[in-house]
Amino acid sequence: MIGVRIEQADLKPARQPPSKKDRRLSRKQEHRIAEDIGGRRQPGSGSQDHAKGDVRKKGAFRIEAKYTRAKQFTLKREELDKISGECGHGEKPAFQVDFLNNVTGRVEDSWVVIPYEDWKENLNVPGNDP
Repeated sequence: MIGVRIEQADLKPARQPPSKKDRRLSRKQEHRIAEDIGGRRQPGSGSQDHAKGDVRKKGAFRIEAKYTRAKQFTLKREELDKISGECGHGEKPAFQVDFLNNVTGRVEDSWVVIPYEDWKENLNVPGNDP
């Protein structure tokens, strides 16, 4: 008889679907961003092929929004490439991260990552031709 032995390291932990509380936090974050930039939420952004990114201001920005209750957040190049590739004509990618208080759930700090060239353009650095 042939047996298959599965090592513990071979098993990936099953990813739990987001809780109602987590979905509510995401929606609230997306609404806040959309209001701040004059854009709109992308309903179904995580589940529908045509709705890319979490927040969009047509012709200006496409934003991926994440949050964490941890003291750190790991951002992978793959995630930046993904949101960049989802931008429509004239749109600039952005990746926004909220750091939440572990007890209260309130936003303690918020960061946005944008491409370096877009950052330079917004600074109006002398010698920087748009």
